[in-house]
Amino acid sequence: MNIGYDASCVLHDRTSRGNAQRMIVEALAHCHPHHRYMLYTPCLPQETRHLRLLLNAPCVHIKTPHGLTLLKNRWRTGSGILHACHRHYVKVFHGIDGVLPRGIEKSGMRSVVTVAELDQDTAQACRVADCIVACSESVKRELERTCGVEPGKVRVVHPGCEPAYTVAVTSSEIERVTGLYDLPPRYVLSIGALDERHNLELTVRALAQVPSADLHIVIVGHSTPYYKKVKTLAAECGVEKRLYRLPQVHASDLPAIYHQAVATVCPSRHDALGISLIESLSCGTPVIGATGSGMEEAGGPGGLYVDAHSPAQLAQAIAAIAGDAGRRQAMAVAGAKHIEQFAMQPVADAMMTIYQELEAKP
Repeated sequence: MNIGYDASCVLHDRTSRGNAQRMIVEALAHCHPHHRYMLYTPCLPQETRHLRLLLNAPCVHIKTPHGLTLLKNRWRTGSGILHACHRHYVKVFHGIDGVLPRGIEKSGMRSVVTVAELDQDTAQACRVADCIVACSESVKRELERTCGVEPGKVRVVHPGCEPAYTVAVTSSEIERVTGLYDLPPRYVLSIGALDERHNLELTVRALAQVPSADLHIVIVGHSTPYYKKVKTLAAECGVEKRLYRLPQVHASDLPAIYHQAVATVCPSRHDALGISLIESLSCGTPVIGATGSGMEEAGGPGGLYVDAHSPAQLAQAIAAIAGDAGRRQAMAVAGAKHIEQFAMQPVADAMMTIYQELEAKP
């Protein structure tokens, strides 16, 4: 079967969002190599190190067909991508970034759309898609509640975790990465977009209440107006010198950074599924998330979860993990069991089952 993808984010986005989408295709190519995966994009990325698994897979074909506009927000909706799919005998098209080409419901192809968060484009795609893939149970509930989508149309397939995070990190690699980024000896880790939703302010307020003065926050992400607000807050709380931001980190260095952390903290007010928590558990590092979101699905029963508006609760959780090596080890063991469901094989099998069911429909 030939399967087509809206692959701009898969190929170009090197954040957790892009990593999650890329891992789906990598898992399919590895576990089901007898199918063909057509990745459509208006242009190729200049940097390709993060694509080595896709580029080395004979069943993956990256296409930049004539007729795909380079305009960022319009190439997906043009007819060029549908014409290309017909030329390549695509049976199922997957809008893995939450968008489907305009007119796909009249194209004769079956369609799937993955939903991580709802917006106007995603809502439209959900109306015309043959199947909706929600990245978590919380997203599925939101779809059914706000969009009136019938339950049978929505399937949950959790995003997987790249194999690089499951490989043991050597002491020499830890030493190299620690020196390269000048990491502090003890830190909690925050990875994600530096915006209001990810709630870094709560972590800063909590850090000010943690007794361990040698504990830092290592923040991976580009500076934003929101981060400037966070720095001002840190100065007011007296912990500005305990913030350590890494603006650029190569993906291959992230496992060592996770591994060295006391815990990964993500008290997001709204997150469909915390990819950073899955990556952290894969590296054997405990996680702290927020209640009432996809964090609890990502972190599993071994994680700690706090009210996203309570610095005191987060401070208590950080202190409990930082001061108890035995507890950290127990959380790591529980996390290792939980993340088995995010491995390549179960993720690929779940997605392929959907494709095959759609192909078999008359």
